[in-house]
Amino acid sequence: MAMKMQDFSAHIERMEDCEAILEYVFAQLQEFGATWVGYHFKPVFASHTSRRTVIWVQGLTLEEQRL
Repeated sequence: MAMKMQDFSAHIERMEDCEAILEYVFAQLQEFGATWVGYHFKPVFASHTSRRTVIWVQGLTLEEQRL
């Protein structure tokens, strides 16, 4: 059964670790059929392809990520 958005948001609000939040979101998305997820951490006003951007990915091989 899908979680209510209020419960989902409240759970995230209690979490302190950014990576744990992303893992939690991915776990929830998998219940809806997602097989991978990526998130870009970028400096304000920078491009998502900036050398200073950090990309968090789950569910893809390194080769797939490089593509």
